[in-house]
Amino acid sequence: EDVAAAVRTAREHDLPLSVRSGGHSYTCNSVKPGSLHVDLRSLNAVTVHPAAGGRAGTELTTGAGNNMRQLLDALPAGLMIVHGQCPTVGAGGLFLHGGYHTSLTLKYGRGNDTVTAMEVVTANGTVLQLSDASPPAQQDLWRAMRQAGSSFAVTTRITVKVIDDLP
Repeated sequence: EDVAAAVRTAREHDLPLSVRSGGHSYTCNSVKPGSLHVDLRSLNAVTVHPAAGGRAGTELTTGAGNNMRQLLDALPAGLMIVHGQCPTVGAGGLFLHGGYHTSLTLKYGRGNDTVTAMEVVTANGTVLQLSDASPPAQQDLWRAMRQAGSSFAVTTRITVKVIDDLP
């Protein structure tokens, strides 16, 4: 709700909005001069849980403020998620813009292919829960969020498939 209030405030005052996830940005694209800056690093809860919505397996749900090292450290032994090679990459950026791993991606897809649900704040400050089960009117946004998500909404929470059949 705090992120939604920030989005609404930026809109009401015609301010650019910049958003920082939990990781690094080589080019500092997450900070725009003169913007209302939303720092998501306090959204850092991580839970590993049985898959929801009738899906089989295990899932990990993370706040968008974590980096990949924090997610990998939260996984019990023998479990894994698709992740990149750099541990300081933000979970939000990785899962919203691809997320490639040299060997895991060959079998399990890119990081964004493993996303099963997410909570987002739209440009008008509405909080939505997106997944394959979202209403038809939200399906375009759901698909877009898993390819170039930071261009369409602010993501506050992401759920991904956990790999439990590692060789």
